[in-house]
Amino acid sequence: MSYTPNFNDPRVVKRITHALGFASASLTTDKSRQWTTRELDKHIGRSWHSLGKYLRDKLLICTNDVYWFGTHGSKCKEYRLNHRGYEELTAQFKINNNFVNLGYVISTNSRTNTKLNNSRLVIKWTSFF
Repeated sequence: MSYTPNFNDPRVVKRITHALGFASASLTTDKSRQWTTRELDKHIGRSWHSLGKYLRDKLLICTNDVYWFGTHGSKCKEYRLNHRGYEELTAQFKINNNFVNLGYVISTNSRTNTKLNNSRLVIKWTSFF
């Protein structure tokens, strides 16, 4: 049985919008980038949790699953954005009218506010940049 998130639950909506913001700001469809498990856990959710696994399956494509950790350096797995999964999630929000026109603005000031469709979008500057 596959997991389907409850898009009416505000906790689920918060986690998904955070994951979509992270994905749109940090990942591209054409270039892979190394990401630590801790950063992915923080922004997308833990892979053992059903919502985190769902979001990782939808948003991430693992392009290189070789990793190591040691005293002479380390290497993380590489990921890129799954554009189809990203579009499916944003479309789901448009269907349920929970969130329309996902837009993300990046700024160095954590108090930056921006106008987006007559509503305020507050952007937090996070540690992954």
